[in-house]
Formats: sequence, C-alpha cells, structure tokens
Amino acid sequence: MSQPGWYPDPSGQPGQFRFWDGAQWSQQTTANPAQTPPPRGGQAPPPRRSGGAGRWVLLVVGVLVVALVGFLVVRGLGGRTTTIAEDTNSSTPTVSQWDETSTPTQTPSPTNPESSGGVEVACPEGGGDSGKSAQNGRLTGGSISVVSLGWESGGFSLPWMYDTSSELKQITSRWVSVNAVGALRVADGFEAPEPAARVMMSCFASSGYYRGFTGRTDVVSEAITIDGHQAYHLRSEIFVGDQGPDIKGDVVDVVVVDTGNPESVGVYVNSATIGDSATQAEVDRSMASIKVG
Repeated sequence: MSQPGWYPDPSGQPGQFRFWDGAQWSQQTTANPAQTPPPRGGQAPPPRRSGGAGRWVLLVVGVLVVALVGFLVVRGLGGRTTTIAEDTNSSTPTVSQWDETSTPTQTPSPTNPESSGGVEVACPEGGGDSGKSAQNGRLTGGSISVVSLGWESGGFSLPWMYDTSSELKQITSRWVSVNAVGALRVADGFEAPEPAARVMMSCFASSGYYRGFTGRTDVVSEAITIDGHQAYHLRSEIFVGDQGPDIKGDVVDVVVVDTGNPESVGVYVNSATIGDSATQAEVDRSMASIKVG
C-alpha cells in the first residue's frame, strides 16, 4: 500500500477508517473519511488481531454498510431483487458477506499463504453487467483486455463490477469456470490496486457465486506492473462443501490495474477448478495477456 489516504481500519473495527501516510498508520480513526482531514504526522500502526477472525476489509465511502443484493447468474443467488436467470449450482446463500482472510500483512508474500477466517464485511451494491462479448479475439472492459479462450460468451455478473466482458466453461452441470475483465468504481471504494484486489477477492469468495463456501487460502499476493501501470495480483484457493468429492473448489486469480482513469480501476478475474490442470493452463495464458488500453 503506497498511496497516502484513509483506508478501512486494519485492526478490524467495523465502519472505522485509519490514515496511511505512505509509511505507517495513524493513531486517529474516523467513520467519515470524506470530511476528516489527514492527521499531522504518522503514528505507530495499530496492533493486529490474532487468529483467523481478524480482517480489515470494510471498504466503504461515507456510510456504506449494505448487504450484497442481486442475482449472480453463474452460481445464482436465490431470492434476490434483480431478474437474472438462476444457475443450479448450490443452496440458498445468506445475504451477509464474509471476509475469509486472516491477519493482514503490510508486505504480503506468495510463500506465506493466508488462511480463512470469518469476519463479516459489506460489499458494494450496484448494477453490475455482463453484456459484452469478445471482440477481435479479446475480452475488453475497464480499460484493460485479455485473450479470449473461446468459451461460452457472457453470463458472469457481480453487482460491484461494471463494463464486464466475460466467458464461461462448463465443468459439470452445476459448476463452471470463468474468465472476465471489467471495472471497479472508485466511488465504491476501489482505489489503490492492492486493497481493491483484496476486497474484490473477499466479496467474490463470499458471494452467491460460491454458495457452498467453507474457506479460503491466499497462495499468491504480489505487486506487479502491466504496461507501465501499477497493478496487484492475488491468487486464492476457495473451498466449497456442496459439490461432491470431485469438486473441492476453485483457484481464483484477481488482478487490479491502475489504468489512470480517475473514476475506476481495471479488474481481471478467473477461476479454475482445483486440480483441473488443463483449465488452469488456459486461464493462466489469458491472465498473462493482460494489456492496458
């Protein structure tokens, strides 16, 4: 995290923000960062919360404490307000979202995985879309693009993801893999690439897309550069318990790119069933092709 600003309190206080001056956290917290001036001088970082229940992700602008609303078409949310056809993947989810990651680290390491926890967080509620198909062999959205894998076009939607272009691969009658790009809005709290990637992964894992969710482990967490733009890559194993012995869950990649757009950041997301080396190779190839512009 390099850009100074107010971020969700890393000690896990719900609804509280703490100022990051580029080197350390402030002692001061606030519930309204939009109207609170930055404190003078940095303070020692707050103590971490031990165990798997601590996580800082409550990325809200002003007072944004809302539950995730809207059908997610791939693995479907039963009983939600938007009218998108429901998939048959799993049982009815809860409305609340959960942060599955453990105690936050200032310098994440791919060799030091994060285990699952269970701190409730609020995910942005919006319109979402999934209407764009591949053009000229690439999926394009959020000012980034990747190579299309030739899967079935469209069908993937998240309420906080816009300008989405996606494709799906059917694995079983109740399970699919996804390859998609789109935009995350700064107004929803998605600003710097690293915290945006962590919130994107946390909300995705605990959304209705994984209605049999049992836990998550982060296996790659790294700052990268794409076409000269700052970006952040997070890879997690997301586990489910309702798909039988052959489907343990997914390996999910999230890449968030600062494209220079003051209103949004670009996001790439994929999923491949744990142990499915062929599909994993496909999504790895598409992820390696990310371009800005």
